[in-house]
Amino acid sequence: MPSYHLTRRQTWRVQKVQEERRARLDRKATQAEGMLEEAHLGPEQEGFVITNHGGNLEVEDGAGGVHHCYPRRHLELPVSGDRVVWQEAPDASGVVVALLPRRSLLGRPDAQGRLRPLAANVDRLVVVTAPRPYLSEHLIDRYLVAAETLGIPALIVLNKADLLDDQEDDQVRE
Repeated sequence: MPSYHLTRRQTWRVQKVQEERRARLDRKATQAEGMLEEAHLGPEQEGFVITNHGGNLEVEDGAGGVHHCYPRRHLELPVSGDRVVWQEAPDASGVVVALLPRRSLLGRPDAQGRLRPLAANVDRLVVVTAPRPYLSEHLIDRYLVAAETLGIPALIVLNKADLLDDQEDDQVRE
């Protein structure tokens, strides 16, 4: 991968944008903390994290409703699959106040070598791959090793198999 050299102005702009994003996230977290402290939130309830977009979470309640939530600052950031305790705000958003114990955690190392969580409470790993444009056997192996390490069953799904001729089909199956 080529390395790019940014000018001093470009570097300053990148830092400024990042600072603005952090400040915006802090403001949202502060608003959520304020709602929690002012008791504008409903009772605690258990939920399931569907997606995580940085500091924004989509949490499914027990009735199947989906709520936009913010985690409290002191919490480890929940990931998809986490079970959490959350409280609903008057605007149907919410605040995640606790993270329930995880059965398993799928992660990968970040640039500093620390484990970055990707998904929690995984029951089965399904690797969906396609022969076109390129079938990555190395990537499949990595996922299978992760599944074996977690002790969960894995399944490989070959998408677009109808595009293969007989010879390619034999090679892929092998």
